[in-house]
Amino acid sequence: MAVFAWLGFAVGYAVATPRDGGTDPVAVGFLQDMSSHHRQALEMSLIVLDNGETPAVRAVAREILIGQSYEIGRMEQQLRTMGQDPIDRPDVVMAWMGMPSTVAAMPGMATAGQLDALRSAQGVEADVLFVELMAAHHAGGVHMADDAARRASSPALRDLAMRMARNQRVEVQEMIALVERHELPADVTPIPPPRS
Repeated sequence: MAVFAWLGFAVGYAVATPRDGGTDPVAVGFLQDMSSHHRQALEMSLIVLDNGETPAVRAVAREILIGQSYEIGRMEQQLRTMGQDPIDRPDVVMAWMGMPSTVAAMPGMATAGQLDALRSAQGVEADVLFVELMAAHHAGGVHMADDAARRASSPALRDLAMRMARNQRVEVQEMIALVERHELPADVTPIPPPRS
């Protein structure tokens, strides 16, 4: 199911890649910060592909690797289009949301200790920890995407943020179903719908 959601995202993104936005701090900040946020999702996905065992969990990890790698590439290209260096970026994140922070303290980011625990876990223990960490990670990403969807000046950027938020909400619902179907002892909370 997530594959179809991602394919829909990819098609929509190809049609409506935001090419405006100029120096809109919301657009620039969102693209920079979400790229950093996505990189940790890739890291966690690679870890569970090495040490997890539940095929459905591994499938989720592969979908995240494909989908979020694609999104990082598109976001970095958009930053270049806007005259921004996607690599050389400020140390402070989320200033565009009025919540200046460090990358490590962004909403949903796993701590160094949690990442170490995921690396050390094996089998079902790794699957459970991955699902819990990734669901929390997605919730943090949705928090940022919802804000960008409300406040970015570019209609296409707002659409991009809405697509990201929608897809991550769908993935969390799929993780909840996966946990129930495979009777994994994981605690996953649904992400509330966006504020109207």
